[in-house]
Amino acid sequence: MKQVNVSANANIALIKYWGKRDENLMLPTKSSLSLTLTALKTTTTIALNKEQHDCIEFDGHSDEQLQSPVRSFLETTRALFGINSHFSIISKNYFPTASGLASSASGFAALALGINSLCNLQLSMQEVSILARRGSGSAARSIYGGAVIWHRGDANDGSDSFAEPVLPASWWPDLRVLIAITTTAAKKVSSRAGMQQSVATSPRYQDWLIRSNNRLPAMITALRSRNIITVGSLSQADWCDMRDVMLSTTPSLNYWNEGSLNAIMGVKMLREQHGIACYVTTDAGPHVKVICLAVDAPVIMQKLQTLLGVSSVLESTIAGDPEVEIVE
Repeated sequence: MKQVNVSANANIALIKYWGKRDENLMLPTKSSLSLTLTALKTTTTIALNKEQHDCIEFDGHSDEQLQSPVRSFLETTRALFGINSHFSIISKNYFPTASGLASSASGFAALALGINSLCNLQLSMQEVSILARRGSGSAARSIYGGAVIWHRGDANDGSDSFAEPVLPASWWPDLRVLIAITTTAAKKVSSRAGMQQSVATSPRYQDWLIRSNNRLPAMITALRSRNIITVGSLSQADWCDMRDVMLSTTPSLNYWNEGSLNAIMGVKMLREQHGIACYVTTDAGPHVKVICLAVDAPVIMQKLQTLLGVSSVLESTIAGDPEVEIVE
């Protein structure tokens, strides 16, 4: 085997992940649920490197800040599975990197899948999800397409903290997620650092855990019944609670910019004044994601594109499972 090519997609959490109970093993404080998105695609080529070092390239560049967590992940993987080889890795994101669009999720999912194939580890998908989690928590969910749940788990070794599919990509063809891009710049506070601060300092954190956990079964029911109002309302409520946690963190975490606020208010106006079923969520970044149906997507996109601070809008359907190509 000469190389493995992997295509994986990032995901957006409807029921959020924000905080770890174990930083080293990347074990979350609660379970979460996400949608894997076609618009957020990463392709990664991985091959064995004859030299005694890893060669890592992102989007045509060798950025040490981006390489550092990958190098750490590779060292962890070698130790876990007794791998003596080093790797040559070329990865490309077809959306802004490190800016709050979960590029680490698709990137580490692709990497875990690639190493599993290249080194013939013969891991189950559950085991690949656990491995991907060691690189980035949300990468555990990008091992699958469709709607995905990442179980918190209770075991101290993380053996029961993995993702599994809830519904396939084909279950709701009319569902759309619009992504209002408000900058291509990398965020100043990483998700990993922000989570640590929130868990340690936010007085609202524990209350959010309780409410968010209670929303999870209701969200699964709403997704299965394709109820856009309930799906959107639950997702927006969970985002609002997480936003309050971020703002009450010390120091306060504010990932939003002028474009973010304009997009949030624009979607609220469309829903409240025009009766369009459209709902907002964001993560640790300034980009605004809008959950809606295909029939309403054109008018929502048109509105978003007119707003100050919104540079572009991506329209996404629900992505299928990652693709792994083995090149002999």
